[in-house]
Amino acid sequence: AFAFGGSYTITLRVSDGRGGLSTLTQTINVADPARTFTQRASGTTNNLNALAANSSTVVAAGDGGAISTSTDGVTWTPRSVTEFASNIYFRAAAWDGSQFILVGEDYNFTISAWVGVVYTSTDGATWTRRFLGTTASSQLYGVASNGSRAVAVGNNGTVLISNDSLIWGSGTASGITTQTLVGIAWNGSVFAFTGYTSGSTVVFTSTDGSSWMDRSLGAGVATWQDLRKIAWLNDRFVSSGWYSSLRISTDNAQTFTTTRPVAEETPAMAYGDGIYYTAGINHDASSANVDVLSPTPAQTFASWQTVHFPGGGAGSHAGDDADFDGVANLMEYGLAREPWVASGVNGAAGVGYPLSQSSRAWLHLDLPEPTMTDLIYTVQGSSTLVGGWVVLAQKVGSGAWTWQVGGASHVSLGTVCSGRLPVEIGMPDSADGQPRYFLRLQISAP
Repeated sequence: AFAFGGSYTITLRVSDGRGGLSTLTQTINVADPARTFTQRASGTTNNLNALAANSSTVVAAGDGGAISTSTDGVTWTPRSVTEFASNIYFRAAAWDGSQFILVGEDYNFTISAWVGVVYTSTDGATWTRRFLGTTASSQLYGVASNGSRAVAVGNNGTVLISNDSLIWGSGTASGITTQTLVGIAWNGSVFAFTGYTSGSTVVFTSTDGSSWMDRSLGAGVATWQDLRKIAWLNDRFVSSGWYSSLRISTDNAQTFTTTRPVAEETPAMAYGDGIYYTAGINHDASSANVDVLSPTPAQTFASWQTVHFPGGGAGSHAGDDADFDGVANLMEYGLAREPWVASGVNGAAGVGYPLSQSSRAWLHLDLPEPTMTDLIYTVQGSSTLVGGWVVLAQKVGSGAWTWQVGGASHVSLGTVCSGRLPVEIGMPDSADGQPRYFLRLQISAP
């Protein structure tokens, strides 16, 4: 497989095992779909500054209160707010699990000043204003949600918090006063916001959105550089700002590093199909447009441990259960769950559940796609709980599931949705007629 398009020289050598050797060299051209973009009619001529999506709808928003939605990325429908929109500039967007959030700035005629503004929508079509600032120069530039709490950040050290995305109140971070806070992201464990002030950059983290820790010294940038936008992409924070170059963090935003030789500033960041993608300008080339792609590095249990247990020690090992939910860390990693969250899909309920269909017992799993390359996924079955477990199906790394016992294969795969693939493994034909049958998932390292 080729991570990027372009021309490649391929050399094939074949030996007959008796001293004969034949060599063939061929140049091939690989098309790169990330290099070809098709412009679509957005439904507005205004600048669009923010994007957010759920499993069915994409929302784009920008200047003059412009909002457009699409279900396929091709056809876009303009939407509107009921308030006077010409003075509204949307700067950031997020999906909190039940509704879209747009934040930005609006002009408050009562105090004759630009202030922060928040709108929400459950479907992307109908929008309701939830917050209009009453403090001058409190524009909002970033928003993120962990599903139960949303945090918005902005100008003059503005931090807003909401537990339902509907009612917003002021938050505080010790040491944050007049700084410009531009970006914020959530990685499953911590919020991280980035910004700048004269002569320094700003990085703060919080596990709950209320209590914040200053991580600015770990940003790794010079005093004349800064970090502005930040995003959580796949397995790492990616951030960029004024002459900072692209920087990444794999330790919950405690430190940022870069290997980039040029000073990109790339406010647009995304991840998909194993590729990190950013777009912006190159300050070293007269602010020329630039896009930067990088293939996904192979994730390992060790790198996962570094992200979720940066200090190591007790509770961080494969067999430990940091959140006491009955799911060991190695299984949390293999299922791409959060080891510090014991509720919902991150707890025991997220491992799988039994089904009975067509007179057969099945185990339903929702596995990450692709699965972890350094693990073996095994489903076993038994007619008792005291022994006699038999391997029914197995998947090694990112390989295919293979049926391991006689009779017809009972492996059923669904359709990938939000990075997860539904998998169902059924009891074997040899167990037909059993009054009861048990199935279990094991995840192990080779």
